[in-house]
Amino acid sequence: MPVSCPWSYPERVAVVGDLSLTYNTTTTIGHLTSNDPDLVLLIGDVTYAKLYLTNGTGFDCYSCLFPHSPIHETYQPRWDYRGRFMDNLISKAPIMVIEGNREIEEQVENKTFVAYSSRFAFPSEESGSSSTLYYSFNAGGFILLCLEPTLTLQDRGNNTSGWSKIWLMWTDPQLHGW
Repeated sequence: MPVSCPWSYPERVAVVGDLSLTYNTTTTIGHLTSNDPDLVLLIGDVTYAKLYLTNGTGFDCYSCLFPHSPIHETYQPRWDYRGRFMDNLISKAPIMVIEGNREIEEQVENKTFVAYSSRFAFPSEESGSSSTLYYSFNAGGFILLCLEPTLTLQDRGNNTSGWSKIWLMWTDPQLHGW
C-alpha cells in the first residue's frame, strides 16, 4: 500500500463477505477481478470448511451428527482450494481479511480460528494487537480498524476493548483530518 496520507487513497476497494466456494463464488471473483481493485477486503465466512467432514462430505450440523465428539472436524483442504481459487485476484491486489462465525472451527484443546490465523498475514503486532482477531492497518489515506465480530467481549476478554481504546488515542487525528 502507498504511504498513508490524504492524497494516496486506493481508487478501487473491493469489499466482499460470505464468499465460500460455490458457482456463485466464480461469478463474484470474476467481477472483482475484472474491476481491477487496488485493495480487497474479505469480511468473514471465507470457506465454510466447518460444514464439511474431513472426508469432504458436506453436513449442516456437526454437533447434531456427533454430539459427544471432543473434536469438531473441519475439512482443511477447503481452505487450500479457496487460496488457489483466489490466486488470480490476490496476485493483482493486496487482500486483508477479518473473520466471521464460519472461521471459528473449534479444534482440540478448545482452540479456535487456527486455520484462519495460519493462512493469512495480519498486521497485529504492527498495530499493537496481541491477536489476529483484531488489528488495524493504513490503506493509503484511510485506516481500517478490524474487530472480530462474532464473539462477545466476555468471550474474548477485554483485550479488544482495551486495545481499541489505546489505538484510538494513539492515532494522530491531524494525519487524517478528523
